[in-house]
Amino acid sequence: MASSHTVVWQNARVEEVSPVAAHVQRIVLRPDRARPTPPGVHVDVRLRLADRTLERSYSIVEPVGADGAFALSVFRSETSRGGADAMHALRPGDTVEVTEPLQDFAYRGGRDPVVFLAGGVGITALVQMARAARGSGRPYRLAYCGRSAAAMPYLDDLRREHGPLLEPHIREESTGLDIAAFVASVPAAAELYVCGPIRLMDAVRREWLAAERKPAQLRFET
Repeated sequence: MASSHTVVWQNARVEEVSPVAAHVQRIVLRPDRARPTPPGVHVDVRLRLADRTLERSYSIVEPVGADGAFALSVFRSETSRGGADAMHALRPGDTVEVTEPLQDFAYRGGRDPVVFLAGGVGITALVQMARAARGSGRPYRLAYCGRSAAAMPYLDDLRREHGPLLEPHIREESTGLDIAAFVASVPAAAELYVCGPIRLMDAVRREWLAAERKPAQLRFET
C-alpha cells in the first residue's frame, strides 16, 4: 500500500540533518522500503530512550530524490517531553524505526479555488499541497503565520516558489493574522486546509462556523 491507516514498521537511516529555522531541524530519512509520499501523509517514529520508548507523529514535508527518502522537520520547544530532543540528537548514519506513510489529511485536488493556512511548523503538512495546487494550475493562496521570520521554517523557499501567492503573517513585523478577516476572504467555493497549533485551529473553526461556511470545506490537522 502507498499510504493508508495500516501501521507497518520499518527501519530508516538518517541521511541528512540541518537547521531550517530557530529550534527546527530538518531530518532526511531513507526507509528500508520506498513508498510514495503524497501530500498530507505523516509517519510515526519510534524513539528508544534510556528509560522508555516514545512514539511521535511527524508530517512528511516532501520526498527527497527518487528512491524513497523523505524529509521531516521537527520543532523542539522548551517544554519538550523528550521526543523532539531525541529527534534533534539524530545524526547521519543513525537508524530509527518509522511507519510506512500514513494518511489522515489527504489533499483532495480539484479545480475550485483552495486556500492553505499554516501556523509555525504546521507548514510541514502543507508544503506539498501548495506545490500540487501550483503544479495543476488550480487557483490557490498560502497563508503562513509565525512569531518571527527566523522561527518560520522554509519561509524563504516558499517565497521563491509561490511569489505573491504566499502571504506571510509575522507577529514581530506587525503583520499578524486577523482570523475573522482571513476567513471572510476565503472564496465561497474554496476549501481551506489548516495545520498548526490547536489555538489557531480552534479560532479558525469558530470563525468558519460563525460565518455559516460549509464544515466539509474546512480541513485541518494538528
